[in-house]
Amino acid sequence: MIPAETDPAKLAADLREAPGTASASTTEAREKLAVIYAAHYHRLDLAAGELNQLVGMPGQPPKHVAHWLNLLADLQISGGADYDTVRPTLEKIIELFPRHGRGGTRANAA
Repeated sequence: MIPAETDPAKLAADLREAPGTASASTTEAREKLAVIYAAHYHRLDLAAGELNQLVGMPGQPPKHVAHWLNLLADLQISGGADYDTVRPTLEKIIELFPRHGRGGTRANAA
């Protein structure tokens, strides 16, 4: 997601200065920041914080919420989180999108 030649520390600092609105650029900045926190700093707690803020923002399209929750689960798994850490994330996906993974249509989840 982030080019190898990019300095993660500088990019993280730049992203943290993004304005605090619900604009597309801000949600994209938070998502990138979450990836940097997990991949570069090995801080799943900070990554989860960013993604959970996105998930909790009112008016977000369901497909974005599903994407952020799936990204969080991916980061947790790739970061070596234990079952008890990943399970609530996966349960939230099932809770919010119960028909999506069980034979439902994409229209039901989006």
